[in-house]
Order: sequence, then structure tokens, then C-alpha cells
Amino acid sequence: MTDRSLCKKDVSYGQISELNGGYVVELEVLNKYGIHFRPAKFIAESACRYGAEIRMFTVNDLVGVDAKGFLNLLTSDAPKGTCLRFEATGDGARDSLGNLVEMFNNKFGEE
Repeated sequence: MTDRSLCKKDVSYGQISELNGGYVVELEVLNKYGIHFRPAKFIAESACRYGAEIRMFTVNDLVGVDAKGFLNLLTSDAPKGTCLRFEATGDGARDSLGNLVEMFNNKFGEE
């Protein structure tokens, strides 16, 4: 189980919240092998379906990566238990994060 104290305190864990004109959600990587090829592909494909800009941040990452970039996600070093923060702005921002919440909660269909 992740030490959720590592996540930022300005949002409720696992809940989509409004922040700075966009939306934010923090999620724990629950699947056994973390963010590897298959989950990275699913995240990128999902993000590309929306017009929103979606960025993924690890706990100590101040810049984040574009969630539409498969290689960005694949090289993010996010094993099981990692707390990730997704921020989205623009068209479909809230819906895009809702889709990510569902994928993370379902462990990307791996278990």
C-alpha cells in the first residue's frame, strides 16, 4: 500500500477535483507490474481521445510528462504502489480523468 502522505494535500485522493481552471486526480498504481508497455499504451490511447492537455506527475516531479506520449509514460518509472498525479485542462478534461480513474481501479484489466 502506498504511503498516501507522499501525495499532494490540495486534492482528495482518488477523487477528481477542480484546480487552477482544470482538473486533477491522484491515483495509485495497483497492477502487479506497474506502468509497463500495456498500461502505458492504454493511458496514452485514452488521453489521445480527448482534446484536453493531460500531464502525469510522479511524487517528486515538478514538470510532469504529456500523458498522450507513450514513451513518456513507459519511461516514467512507476512500479506498483506509486502515487501518480494527473492534471487536465481543456475540452474533455474531467471526462479524460474519469476514464483514467476507471482504468487504474480496474488494474488495466491485468488481474
